Amino acid sequence: MQYASPVRRYRLDFSFTSALMVIVAVVAAGVLSRVTSAASRPLGWALAAGIVALLLTPIVGYFSRHLPHWAAIVVTLLIVVVGLGGTWVALSATLADNVDPIKQEAPSAAAELEQQSSFAKDFKLEDRVTSFVNDLDERLGTGAEVRRAANTAPTYVVTGMLMLFLL
Repeated sequence: MQYASPVRRYRLDFSFTSALMVIVAVVAAGVLSRVTSAASRPLGWALAAGIVALLLTPIVGYFSRHLPHWAAIVVTLLIVVVGLGGTWVALSATLADNVDPIKQEAPSAAAELEQQSSFAKDFKLEDRVTSFVNDLDERLGTGAEVRRAANTAPTYVVTGMLMLFLL
């Protein structure tokens, strides 16, 4: 007695056009992936500008009841800039206040550890800590902040302009 096979077999035929469409779709997906990857930073800027504009819209709307719209935007931006600037100055001062004791205490603590541990002595801990402490001003000092600000200023200008257009 023969049983009917539960598996149905299908024959799949590809035409030249359908095969070409699959190849074009794969190439287009690859190109789109690379374009999106290359444009991720500007797309992020646009998204950030849109979010900031969305968050500032109620504040501009409040001031627009009492001032012309352009003046409301200026007042809102001044409030935001003063708030962010004050926060940056406060954080910088706090960071500087916390780094100074580290710069003074870390080398002596490393020297004590070198006296107690042969591993720390072999690792040359005191020299490494002293080198690190000497580099702190280059990494966290005013000069480093100015260099970072100069490198990111164009990004903030472009994003700010886009945010203004969205407002």
